[in-house]
Amino acid sequence: MTKNLFFLLLSLLVTTYGKGAVSPKETVVVIPSATLTEMLLADAVKKGWRFTPYRFCDLQEYKRLAKEENYYFLMIAKGNSSGGLESSFEYLTLLKGGDKLAKGLSSESAIITYPLQPFNDPSGLYHHLIPFYLEAIQNYLAQERVEIPLPIDAQMRFFNRMDRGSGKKLLFAMEYLNYKISLQDFTAQFRNKVTVISPQEVEEALTNSKEEWLIPILIAPQPYKSGNTYYKMVLNSKNYDLLYFRRGRVKKGEPPGFSKEDIRAISTPFSFD
Repeated sequence: MTKNLFFLLLSLLVTTYGKGAVSPKETVVVIPSATLTEMLLADAVKKGWRFTPYRFCDLQEYKRLAKEENYYFLMIAKGNSSGGLESSFEYLTLLKGGDKLAKGLSSESAIITYPLQPFNDPSGLYHHLIPFYLEAIQNYLAQERVEIPLPIDAQMRFFNRMDRGSGKKLLFAMEYLNYKISLQDFTAQFRNKVTVISPQEVEEALTNSKEEWLIPILIAPQPYKSGNTYYKMVLNSKNYDLLYFRRGRVKKGEPPGFSKEDIRAISTPFSFD
Protein backbone atom coordinates (compact mmCIF):
# COMPACT_ATOMS: atom_id res chain seq x y z
CA MET A 1 0.00 0.00 0.00
CA THR A 2 1.47 3.37 -0.96
CA LYS A 3 2.45 5.83 1.75
CA ASN A 4 2.08 9.04 -0.23
CA LEU A 5 -0.04 11.76 1.33
CA PHE A 6 -3.68 11.56 0.35
CA PHE A 7 -5.53 14.87 0.15
CA LEU A 8 -9.29 15.28 0.15
CA LEU A 9 -10.85 18.72 0.17
CA LEU A 10 -13.93 20.51 -1.00
CA SER A 11 -17.00 18.32 -1.23
CA LEU A 12 -14.91 15.38 -0.04
CA LEU A 13 -15.28 15.78 3.71
CA VAL A 14 -12.27 15.06 5.88
CA THR A 15 -12.12 15.01 9.68
CA THR A 16 -9.12 14.08 11.85
CA TYR A 17 -8.85 13.06 15.44
CA GLY A 18 -5.98 14.19 17.62
CA LYS A 19 -3.51 12.10 19.54
CA GLY A 20 -5.14 10.29 22.42
CA ALA A 21 -8.45 9.84 20.61
CA VAL A 22 -10.00 6.39 20.53
CA SER A 23 -8.87 4.53 17.42
CA PRO A 24 -11.63 2.32 16.03
CA LYS A 25 -10.81 -1.39 16.07
CA GLU A 26 -13.52 -2.61 13.72
CA THR A 27 -15.32 -1.37 10.63
CA VAL A 28 -19.07 -1.90 10.50
CA VAL A 29 -20.44 -1.90 6.96
CA VAL A 30 -24.02 -0.67 7.01
CA ILE A 31 -26.37 -2.42 4.56
CA PRO A 32 -29.85 -0.98 5.23
CA SER A 33 -31.90 -2.27 2.32
CA ALA A 34 -29.80 -4.61 0.15
CA THR A 35 -29.85 -2.45 -2.99
CA LEU A 36 -27.56 -3.43 -5.86
CA THR A 37 -25.14 -0.65 -4.91
CA GLU A 38 -25.05 -1.84 -1.29
CA MET A 39 -24.49 -5.43 -2.39
CA LEU A 40 -21.59 -4.33 -4.57
CA LEU A 41 -20.16 -2.43 -1.61
CA ALA A 42 -20.42 -5.58 0.53
CA ASP A 43 -18.68 -7.61 -2.17
CA ALA A 44 -15.91 -5.04 -2.56
CA VAL A 45 -15.36 -5.03 1.22
CA LYS A 46 -15.07 -8.82 1.27
CA LYS A 47 -12.50 -8.72 -1.51
CA GLY A 48 -10.47 -5.70 -0.53
CA TRP A 49 -10.94 -4.32 3.00
CA ARG A 50 -7.77 -4.94 5.02
CA PHE A 51 -7.34 -1.98 7.35
CA THR A 52 -9.44 -3.37 10.21
CA PRO A 53 -11.60 -6.40 10.89
CA TYR A 54 -15.09 -5.79 9.53
CA ARG A 55 -18.64 -7.01 9.79
CA PHE A 56 -22.00 -6.11 8.31
CA CYS A 57 -25.07 -4.70 10.00
CA ASP A 58 -28.54 -3.44 9.20
CA LEU A 59 -29.90 0.03 9.93
CA GLN A 60 -31.36 -0.96 13.30
CA GLU A 61 -28.04 -2.27 14.60
CA TYR A 62 -26.23 0.77 13.20
CA LYS A 63 -28.44 3.09 15.22
CA ARG A 64 -27.65 1.07 18.33
CA LEU A 65 -23.89 1.09 17.72
CA ALA A 66 -23.45 4.63 16.34
CA LYS A 67 -22.40 6.13 19.68
CA GLU A 68 -19.55 3.63 20.12
CA GLU A 69 -16.13 5.13 19.42
CA ASN A 70 -14.59 1.71 18.79
CA TYR A 71 -16.22 1.51 15.37
CA TYR A 72 -15.81 2.95 11.93
CA PHE A 73 -19.02 2.92 9.90
CA LEU A 74 -18.85 2.49 6.13
CA MET A 75 -22.02 3.12 4.13
CA ILE A 76 -23.74 4.49 1.05
CA ALA A 77 -25.48 7.67 2.20
CA LYS A 78 -27.84 10.11 0.51
CA GLY A 79 -26.61 13.67 0.59
CA ASN A 80 -28.03 16.27 2.91
CA SER A 81 -27.63 19.86 1.76
CA SER A 82 -27.53 21.11 5.35
CA GLY A 83 -24.39 19.00 5.83
CA GLY A 84 -22.65 20.37 2.74
CA LEU A 85 -23.60 17.55 0.36
CA GLU A 86 -26.10 17.44 -2.46
CA SER A 87 -29.41 15.73 -1.69
CA SER A 88 -29.56 14.60 -5.34
CA PHE A 89 -26.46 12.41 -4.89
CA GLU A 90 -25.37 9.30 -3.05
CA TYR A 91 -21.96 9.19 -1.40
CA LEU A 92 -19.64 6.51 -0.11
CA THR A 93 -18.71 7.65 3.35
CA LEU A 94 -16.63 6.47 6.28
CA LEU A 95 -17.66 7.76 9.68
CA LYS A 96 -16.33 7.41 13.20
CA GLY A 97 -18.69 6.34 15.96
CA GLY A 98 -19.39 8.64 18.86
CA ASP A 99 -21.96 10.93 20.43
CA LYS A 100 -22.04 13.24 17.38
CA LEU A 101 -22.81 10.41 15.00
CA ALA A 102 -25.46 9.04 17.35
CA LYS A 103 -27.33 12.32 16.88
CA GLY A 104 -27.39 11.90 13.09
CA LEU A 105 -25.19 11.88 9.98
CA SER A 106 -23.11 15.03 9.71
CA SER A 107 -19.81 16.28 8.37
CA GLU A 108 -18.48 16.35 11.94
CA SER A 109 -18.59 12.55 12.05
CA ALA A 110 -17.30 11.96 8.52
CA ILE A 111 -13.69 10.97 7.96
CA ILE A 112 -13.85 10.68 4.18
CA THR A 113 -16.78 11.08 1.80
CA TYR A 114 -16.74 10.49 -1.95
CA PRO A 115 -19.45 11.37 -4.47
CA LEU A 116 -20.61 8.06 -5.92
CA GLN A 117 -23.66 8.45 -8.15
CA PRO A 118 -26.87 10.43 -8.65
CA PHE A 119 -29.55 9.35 -6.20
CA ASN A 120 -31.67 6.46 -7.50
CA ASP A 121 -29.51 6.15 -10.61
CA PRO A 122 -30.38 2.76 -12.16
CA SER A 123 -27.58 2.79 -14.73
CA GLY A 124 -24.76 1.32 -12.65
CA LEU A 125 -22.32 3.54 -14.55
CA TYR A 126 -20.37 4.43 -11.42
CA HIS A 127 -20.28 1.13 -9.56
CA HIS A 128 -16.69 0.56 -10.72
CA LEU A 129 -15.66 3.43 -8.42
CA ILE A 130 -16.53 1.50 -5.26
CA PRO A 131 -13.41 -0.74 -5.10
CA PHE A 132 -11.20 2.21 -6.04
CA TYR A 133 -12.72 4.38 -3.32
CA LEU A 134 -12.22 1.61 -0.75
CA GLU A 135 -8.53 1.45 -1.61
CA ALA A 136 -8.29 5.24 -1.37
CA ILE A 137 -9.98 5.25 2.05
CA GLN A 138 -7.61 2.62 3.40
CA ASN A 139 -4.65 4.46 1.94
CA TYR A 140 -5.79 7.59 3.74
CA LEU A 141 -6.32 5.82 7.06
CA ALA A 142 -2.85 4.29 6.85
CA GLN A 143 -1.28 7.75 6.89
CA GLU A 144 -2.20 8.25 10.56
CA ARG A 145 -1.92 11.98 10.04
CA VAL A 146 -2.93 14.40 12.78
CA GLU A 147 -2.79 17.65 10.86
CA ILE A 148 -4.61 17.84 7.52
CA PRO A 149 -6.81 20.47 5.89
CA LEU A 150 -10.00 21.26 7.75
CA PRO A 151 -13.42 20.06 6.55
CA ILE A 152 -15.03 22.26 3.93
CA ASP A 153 -18.37 23.98 4.10
CA ALA A 154 -21.26 23.63 1.67
CA GLN A 155 -20.23 26.65 -0.40
CA MET A 156 -16.78 25.47 -1.52
CA ARG A 157 -16.74 23.92 -4.98
CA PHE A 158 -13.22 23.88 -6.39
CA PHE A 159 -9.83 22.36 -5.63
CA ASN A 160 -6.70 22.25 -7.80
CA ARG A 161 -3.45 20.48 -6.96
CA MET A 162 -2.50 19.44 -10.48
CA ASP A 163 1.06 20.49 -9.67
CA ARG A 164 1.31 17.17 -7.79
CA GLY A 165 0.81 15.42 -11.13
CA SER A 166 3.91 16.89 -12.74
CA GLY A 167 5.75 14.28 -14.78
CA LYS A 168 2.84 11.81 -14.67
CA LYS A 169 0.86 10.42 -17.61
CA LEU A 170 -2.67 11.73 -18.19
CA LEU A 171 -5.44 9.71 -19.78
CA PHE A 172 -8.54 11.46 -21.07
CA ALA A 173 -11.75 10.73 -22.94
CA MET A 174 -12.98 13.45 -25.28
CA GLU A 175 -16.53 12.46 -24.33
CA TYR A 176 -15.89 14.01 -20.90
CA LEU A 177 -15.65 17.53 -22.39
CA ASN A 178 -18.65 19.85 -22.44
CA TYR A 179 -17.40 21.74 -25.51
CA LYS A 180 -16.14 20.97 -28.99
CA ILE A 181 -12.43 20.98 -29.82
CA SER A 182 -10.29 19.11 -32.33
CA LEU A 183 -8.11 16.28 -31.08
CA GLN A 184 -5.04 18.10 -32.34
CA ASP A 185 -5.86 21.32 -30.48
CA PHE A 186 -6.77 19.39 -27.33
CA THR A 187 -3.52 17.42 -27.15
CA ALA A 188 -1.53 20.56 -27.98
CA GLN A 189 -2.77 22.13 -24.72
CA PHE A 190 -0.96 19.32 -22.91
CA ARG A 191 2.09 19.58 -25.18
CA ASN A 192 1.08 16.16 -26.49
CA LYS A 193 1.57 14.59 -23.04
CA VAL A 194 -1.98 13.26 -22.87
CA THR A 195 -3.28 9.94 -24.19
CA VAL A 196 -6.84 10.16 -25.51
CA ILE A 197 -8.85 6.97 -25.08
CA SER A 198 -12.50 5.91 -24.73
CA PRO A 199 -14.56 6.21 -21.51
CA GLN A 200 -14.50 2.42 -21.24
CA GLU A 201 -10.70 2.42 -21.37
CA VAL A 202 -10.59 5.16 -18.73
CA GLU A 203 -12.67 2.94 -16.46
CA GLU A 204 -10.37 -0.01 -17.14
CA ALA A 205 -7.27 2.06 -16.34
CA LEU A 206 -8.81 3.25 -13.08
CA THR A 207 -9.73 -0.19 -11.84
CA ASN A 208 -7.17 -2.59 -13.29
CA SER A 209 -4.06 -0.80 -14.48
CA LYS A 210 -0.76 -1.55 -12.74
CA GLU A 211 0.71 1.64 -14.21
CA GLU A 212 0.44 5.08 -12.65
CA TRP A 213 -2.00 7.29 -14.53
CA LEU A 214 -3.78 10.56 -13.89
CA ILE A 215 -7.40 9.73 -14.64
CA PRO A 216 -10.49 11.94 -14.98
CA ILE A 217 -13.79 11.02 -13.36
CA LEU A 218 -17.09 12.58 -14.41
CA ILE A 219 -20.18 11.79 -12.33
CA ALA A 220 -23.36 13.28 -13.75
CA PRO A 221 -27.07 12.44 -13.95
CA GLN A 222 -28.33 10.90 -17.18
CA PRO A 223 -30.50 12.28 -18.58
CA TYR A 224 -29.51 15.67 -17.26
CA LYS A 225 -31.26 19.00 -17.12
CA SER A 226 -30.30 22.58 -16.42
CA GLY A 227 -29.38 23.09 -12.77
CA ASN A 228 -28.36 19.48 -12.06
CA THR A 229 -25.28 19.04 -9.88
CA TYR A 230 -22.38 16.96 -11.17
CA TYR A 231 -18.80 16.22 -10.12
CA LYS A 232 -15.55 16.18 -12.06
CA MET A 233 -12.23 15.03 -10.65
CA VAL A 234 -8.74 13.93 -11.61
CA LEU A 235 -7.18 11.21 -9.45
CA ASN A 236 -3.96 9.26 -9.43
CA SER A 237 -4.63 5.58 -10.16
CA LYS A 238 -1.69 4.40 -8.04
CA ASN A 239 -1.59 6.47 -4.86
CA TYR A 240 -5.22 7.77 -4.97
CA ASP A 241 -4.24 11.44 -4.71
CA LEU A 242 -7.07 13.80 -5.55
CA LEU A 243 -5.49 16.36 -7.86
CA TYR A 244 -8.48 18.23 -9.22
CA PHE A 245 -12.06 18.64 -8.08
CA ARG A 246 -14.98 20.77 -9.17
CA ARG A 247 -18.62 20.54 -8.22
CA GLY A 248 -20.59 22.08 -11.04
CA ARG A 249 -24.13 22.65 -12.20
CA VAL A 250 -25.42 21.99 -15.66
CA LYS A 251 -25.92 25.21 -17.60
CA LYS A 252 -28.64 25.67 -20.17
CA GLY A 253 -27.45 24.51 -23.58
CA GLU A 254 -24.36 22.74 -22.21
CA PRO A 255 -23.87 19.10 -21.20
CA PRO A 256 -22.13 18.22 -17.93
CA GLY A 257 -18.41 17.83 -18.41
CA PHE A 258 -14.96 19.34 -18.20
CA SER A 259 -15.07 22.92 -19.44
CA LYS A 260 -12.47 25.05 -21.18
CA GLU A 261 -11.64 26.54 -17.78
CA ASP A 262 -11.12 23.07 -16.31
CA ILE A 263 -8.84 21.99 -19.12
CA ARG A 264 -6.76 25.16 -18.86
CA ALA A 265 -6.25 24.45 -15.16
CA ILE A 266 -5.55 20.74 -15.63
CA SER A 267 -3.14 21.27 -18.54
CA THR A 268 -1.08 24.09 -17.01
CA PRO A 269 1.48 21.88 -15.17
CA PHE A 270 2.13 19.95 -18.38
CA SER A 271 3.45 23.16 -19.94
CA PHE A 272 6.35 23.17 -17.48
CA ASP A 273 7.35 19.49 -17.47
